[in-house]
Amino acid sequence: MKVLQAITGGQSWWRIVLKFGVALGALLVGYLIYLDSKMLSVFSHLQQSQAIEIHSRALEIKPGVRLTRSDLTLELDDLNYQRVSRPSRTNQYSASSSKVEVMLNNAVQTTPVQRHHVMVHFDQDRVASIDDLDAGESLEQFTLPARVLDKIWAGEREDRIHVPLEQVPQQLIDLLLLVEDRDFYNHWGVNPIAIGRALIANISAGKTVQGGSTLTQQLTKNLLLTRERSITRKINEAFLSLLLEWRYDKDRILEAYINEVYLGQSGATAVHGFATASQFYFGKPLNLLALDEQIILVAMVKGPSLYNPWRRPDNVVQRRDLILRVLLERQDITSDTYLAMVERPIKVVKKGKLQTNARPSLTSAVGLELSARASRSDRGQIQAIQTTIDPLSQKAMEEAIIQTIPQLEQRQDVSNLQVAMIAVDVDSAAIKAMVSDRNPQFPGFNRIRQANRPIGSLLKPFILMSALKRQDKTTLGTMLNDRPVSMRDDQGNRWQPQNFDKKYRGSVAAIDALKLSLNVPFVNLGMSVGLPDVKADLESFTGHRYRSFYPSDLLGSISMTPWQVAQLYNTLADQGVFQPLYLLESIETDSGYMPLSAPKRSQRIDPSLAYLLTYAMQQVVQDGTARKLGALYPNVVMAGKTGSTNDYRDAWYIGIDGREVVVVWIGRDDNRPIHMTGSAAAMSIYSHYLQQRGPLSQTLTPPVDVEIRPFDEKGNILTEKCPYIRQLPVDKQKNDARIECAKNPSISEQEVKPWWKKIFG
Repeated sequence: MKVLQAITGGQSWWRIVLKFGVALGALLVGYLIYLDSKMLSVFSHLQQSQAIEIHSRALEIKPGVRLTRSDLTLELDDLNYQRVSRPSRTNQYSASSSKVEVMLNNAVQTTPVQRHHVMVHFDQDRVASIDDLDAGESLEQFTLPARVLDKIWAGEREDRIHVPLEQVPQQLIDLLLLVEDRDFYNHWGVNPIAIGRALIANISAGKTVQGGSTLTQQLTKNLLLTRERSITRKINEAFLSLLLEWRYDKDRILEAYINEVYLGQSGATAVHGFATASQFYFGKPLNLLALDEQIILVAMVKGPSLYNPWRRPDNVVQRRDLILRVLLERQDITSDTYLAMVERPIKVVKKGKLQTNARPSLTSAVGLELSARASRSDRGQIQAIQTTIDPLSQKAMEEAIIQTIPQLEQRQDVSNLQVAMIAVDVDSAAIKAMVSDRNPQFPGFNRIRQANRPIGSLLKPFILMSALKRQDKTTLGTMLNDRPVSMRDDQGNRWQPQNFDKKYRGSVAAIDALKLSLNVPFVNLGMSVGLPDVKADLESFTGHRYRSFYPSDLLGSISMTPWQVAQLYNTLADQGVFQPLYLLESIETDSGYMPLSAPKRSQRIDPSLAYLLTYAMQQVVQDGTARKLGALYPNVVMAGKTGSTNDYRDAWYIGIDGREVVVVWIGRDDNRPIHMTGSAAAMSIYSHYLQQRGPLSQTLTPPVDVEIRPFDEKGNILTEKCPYIRQLPVDKQKNDARIECAKNPSISEQEVKPWWKKIFG
């Protein structure tokens, strides 16, 4: 007793206990305040920390819009619709030669009222009409949804698609609560009964077979705690769960759990939330999952690695069937449904693909254009960005590059090939697809915007355009000089251009020189026009300024980026109308939806010149340097231009069909030769692209001041009654050059006057 009194200083024991309890309580309160502030900080930032989604274009389908039957079926396939002989439920379609019948899901918007069963009729490459099969009347339009192409995420390597609780299927919520936390709406964050039940089950089994954690505890563990297994962490988990339940209502906690639960891994990137997992494993949104697919996702909560459907499908089947038996015992499903579902194989996509930083060339281009077209205040709280990207074109481009580059390297015994490829809508200058690396997911050098490479023979159409514009007698049929020519540069070095085949033809029609991509005739033609005039026209066509322009530049030694080349050729393909290439359609911010107006259009090239050059480029595909491509599609009208540079360091191809202008560049970053021409390398990728995407015939309508005229073998325009060897489009202003049959001048009189005679007489 005396010892106790000495220790307590004479105070009674209960006062000591009281003081100790007060001190301990103060510490506990302080610690709870600390945990509460930590929890509030994390929870309040859940919404703000979502990635910015980059969306593709949505597809608006209405009478008159340019869309083929094949385009629509490819789109439906990409949206995971099932092709059947006769649609009977949502997400099914059938197709004949001129119509497509579809059972639309709820993600599709229809006008003027929401409908599901439609028939789309086609007239060649356009939508003729849409029938509402539910009501037996016409439908104005329907819009197939955009796809998430990528996400800009500044935080950790995680991926999430946030979905509000009201948009989560009730069936999935019921499944989750049944399997993971049946008393969720009755406990306060910790469930002693569940803990006791799990303890008894685990002791009986001799191993861990059941958990006692509530959804709230699982959420706090995922958001706020480490994976350390200790008593301290368990205590913190309990405290945080109680605080979370005190701060927020049950629905808010459930929504957070559904969006934050860990459900797998894709390389270094974690998969969080049911909506993300739905896309990752099944390739479709959460609201389109069938019951057995929902069960698989719920089963994975217990252990995403243990129940990985790609690596451990047997485990998934066992867990799925167990949950189905529980549903059957509870009479939530019928025995027929149970028997049907246990017989179903596990159907997941071949390879899960997340959308975070999946297409770095696209995200960098989005960032550049966003800075230029949206104000800083508008950019502040962006949630989503809608682009002009066509998901079918983008997918076809990526697959073509991935498949073709290794084949080219093996065939030619080269290595380290690189590529840049861009597709632009032929009518609107909207970018439809872009890839700037042989690995579309590699976040490196953006070759589309930054790789300045010599363009080689891609310049030839514009040399011809300059001649057609400035020389009164030059036409597509004019005979050009194809004889050896040499000259000295400023340093006194002799330059003598040669054709690819090292042959000279004496004289060759301008259109034939273009389709065969002959060098010497175009050097002679460019010199006859005059280097200053060719330079001035090129600057007018491109909007760029060149410090100097030498004879060798006539063969494309000047450099451009693939973006600039696409801009140049899109202007040509769009009847000479210049419109800056653009990628963004709208942005969605906290304040709502904000459309971005397309850049203004202006006439930069005379429509007649644009028509004549496009016609000539069609002959390149028909029987010129791109004839192998033309042979693959004999019934499709396309224009094209191959391009190769000195020592075969760069290979280019321009492909133009009725849908897109596509630019392909192949080369090496170290500028070493690749030993391939544009037709052998770049056109090969374009050919693979068309196999995936499908070509659409060009419709080329002559302007009012262009007419088809007969030509003889000397390049003379003839009167209508004369015998001729070919017919070519001609500007009507040059019809004065036509001659009668008996008055054909000699070939020397009809050739373009040699440039050296202009200079020296």
